[in-house]
Amino acid sequence: MGFVNNKDKMIKEAAMLMAEMGYSVFTMDLLIEKTSIAKSNAYYHFATKELLGLAVLDYWCNTLETLHQNTITNTNIPINQRLNEYFSKLIHFQEVTNYCGDPITNIASEIRTSKANAFYKDRLNNFHQSCVSYLSAGVNQKCFVSNLNINSVAWLCVSLITAATQEARIQKDTQPMFRARDQICSLLKTLNV
Repeated sequence: MGFVNNKDKMIKEAAMLMAEMGYSVFTMDLLIEKTSIAKSNAYYHFATKELLGLAVLDYWCNTLETLHQNTITNTNIPINQRLNEYFSKLIHFQEVTNYCGDPITNIASEIRTSKANAFYKDRLNNFHQSCVSYLSAGVNQKCFVSNLNINSVAWLCVSLITAATQEARIQKDTQPMFRARDQICSLLKTLNV
């Protein structure tokens, strides 16, 4: 039972450290110091930094997928409120993670393996699918025009949000997130029925 707790503790702490400082700067020794987990126990769970990095990517994928599912595609939230709800949570996420940007993009680009690349591609595809579901629901509910090119608009939304999270990381400010929200809202307004 203790091994599972230590493993989870390592993943969560490493997730924040890698998001804040980058995968390249992160060290297993720093993690061991921060968590007070015995070195042998830490290496029992993750024999290499890369294995831990992949576990961290999985953690961030699950975290961000939950954020998308709980807002963008959540049918319990009216379609016209979902985008604002999503951006509120995304802005909060940036603030509580000290403006980590998109941790999956950042960490995967530093690990540079096929497995890390797969996490990045899956994250983008899942995010795109969430946007497609949101836009499809809007078309079905006659909130958006019926001839909407859902796939293209979804990729545009993904691009704007991804760029905004990276800009928020660089500037250590949420203003890029607000701008992206306003741009997407303006775009969707032009697509209203």
